Amino acid sequence: MSGLPEKYVKTKQGGGVKSHFHEDGDLTVLIVGSPHARAEVKGLQVAAAKAVRGVRGVLTEKDFAEIESVMPPLTSAGEVRFEGQPVAVIIADSFEAASNGRDALRIEYARLPAVLDIEEASRLKSYHGDAVTYAEGAVGAALSEKSELVVLSGQVILPPITRRGEAVPIRAVPDANGGVSVAVETWSAGRLQRELAHWLGLPLAKVTVFPGNDLPATTGSDEFGLAQHVAIAASAALNTGRAVSLSYCPASGSASDELVVLSADYKAGYGAKDGKIKGLRVSMEVDGGPWAGEKVEAVLMDALLSVYGVAAVELSVRCASTNTPPTDAVCEDDSVFGMFVAEEILSAVARESGILGEVLRQRNFAGELVEANPLVSVWRGGLRDAEYAALRKEGEVANEDSRYSKRGLAAIPVRLSTSGDDGQGVDAYEVRLQLHGDGSLRATVPVCSEGMKAFMAGQAADAIGVDREAVVFGNASNSGAVSGFASEETALRAFEEALNRLAEMLRPLAAEVFEKSGVDGLNVDEVEFMAGRVFSRANPDVGFSFGEFASYLDECRVAPVATASLYGSGSKSEVFGVGVSEVRLDGFTGDFQVLRAMLYVGSPEHKKDFQTVERRLKAGFLSALRWMICSKDAALEVLDTPFEFEVEAIGDKSVPAPALCDCFAFGRSFAYSVREALRNAMVASKPEGNPGDLGIPMVPESVFRAMQRKR
Repeated sequence: MSGLPEKYVKTKQGGGVKSHFHEDGDLTVLIVGSPHARAEVKGLQVAAAKAVRGVRGVLTEKDFAEIESVMPPLTSAGEVRFEGQPVAVIIADSFEAASNGRDALRIEYARLPAVLDIEEASRLKSYHGDAVTYAEGAVGAALSEKSELVVLSGQVILPPITRRGEAVPIRAVPDANGGVSVAVETWSAGRLQRELAHWLGLPLAKVTVFPGNDLPATTGSDEFGLAQHVAIAASAALNTGRAVSLSYCPASGSASDELVVLSADYKAGYGAKDGKIKGLRVSMEVDGGPWAGEKVEAVLMDALLSVYGVAAVELSVRCASTNTPPTDAVCEDDSVFGMFVAEEILSAVARESGILGEVLRQRNFAGELVEANPLVSVWRGGLRDAEYAALRKEGEVANEDSRYSKRGLAAIPVRLSTSGDDGQGVDAYEVRLQLHGDGSLRATVPVCSEGMKAFMAGQAADAIGVDREAVVFGNASNSGAVSGFASEETALRAFEEALNRLAEMLRPLAAEVFEKSGVDGLNVDEVEFMAGRVFSRANPDVGFSFGEFASYLDECRVAPVATASLYGSGSKSEVFGVGVSEVRLDGFTGDFQVLRAMLYVGSPEHKKDFQTVERRLKAGFLSALRWMICSKDAALEVLDTPFEFEVEAIGDKSVPAPALCDCFAFGRSFAYSVREALRNAMVASKPEGNPGDLGIPMVPESVFRAMQRKR
């Protein structure tokens, strides 16, 4: 037996024993983190720690392969860049022994000036590389002085995204052949397996990741810190020859679970008469680690362009470099984040143009033929079933009869992609990779974000040694278009599978180069690609550059091709809906209450089938509302008065049955309708002059302050 619980090994060898995750006899792993936000590790003495009774070993960065990584497992020399960054690891029989070993470690630090918040990073121009940018159409021309469009400038300030998940258990077990098996809940087992192989200096075949299906799950934001901790557990198991277990907790581990957005500055060019947005430029700054820019750009693009059609658009994201734990709190269930920016811009255009918000939104729905957009029928059906026109008239009458108490009504579109990969009525994502003799890699992939393409280029560089800049992307004509992170993850898994196949094709070719160079008896399995080199696992000093290898392929007229195809949810798996909310505002104090929140969903199912998910929809709604209010207590006070909450299905045969698999996320996205309804109530309270912009947090105090200002 591998020592892993039965549920992780039954597909390979059956039988087995325990169902719980931690096994008796597992060694304890204690991670020693930096006490400083930024410092240079001048010295690390481990002899005294190793001599402590019950300590089985001490790990430093020397126990991992030397590869470039945004977030290496350990940093035992050089610069540590955030408080808690892992420096060393104690492996012991018990937590008490591990604690004693930690106390015996001798680590010398030289403190360095630290940048502790995003405002300071912005002032100092401290960024992670260049901005991540997506552009389509002639944005400059649309926003120029010569344009016939009205150009509106503004800024969106977002509250932090904070999510504290449960601790994630990790268990690593070595095998007799020098390999290691790891059991952990992860949404990206393939990527994690590759990272472990690189960090541990092992062939991919010697690393096995068993993703658990009933353990506490990580979110997309946790995966980077999780990979670091899994690598530590795997190395500890290999170094001691014993099974080890530990837990990764984002709240206290090496990765914070908060994404801070400094600002989203925008310029929107729209038609004065019809309110149609023809040009849009959005520039954002975030504190989210080196990788967050790619995902923020993608989630913003996804939220904006999947619902609304803009002829010319430019989205750019810069990541502030701070000495706080690397973060990335954006994943597929955070559509509310990108939607917040998109809807704030639409609301600003509606206010400036004098067009009703729901009318302006419908005019800007995506699609050359709006009638062909599946959102349109759901939108109209939702407004009809909500009796929206009657509610508006009723609210206008109530507002005329009351001096201070005002009602506000709003409707917004919502959208969610499914994440089910059952291959039923969804798209096949095909990836084709071809390596050319000039060292370039031609990657034909589904249409996806520029950020994801940049990530794929990095994956290719790590997997086969090709230069990132030499990865050329083309769009697959026979693949479904990527829509949403669930889809991008499917496309990425197909890309990784194709990379694995390409690497297997290249190993025998590399072995031929070794043989021509006089290296005899080299096993094909010993060939490794890493950091732009092709070398022998048995003797890392023996090898050659990837460029030399590409020249050999050119001489042989060989252009290896690898393909992979996976089924996943895409444009055919989208579900659309309309969120309708109404609030009552006390224009004298700024206090407000939610009167109703109704969600109309496009689905072939009947309303009774949504009764089982209504609770999670409401939970998602409240979660997003707390995010905008920035306080759980304040949110409860706002919602103190019972309100009407309904979920209704709008018949749409084009929507697959499992489309509402993540109803919590769907609930989050439609909470924005409350903010829009509150704005409308504020306008009704100040008919002689529109109030100022509603700030964050969205609490009675900020409403009151906005009521005192005029635009």
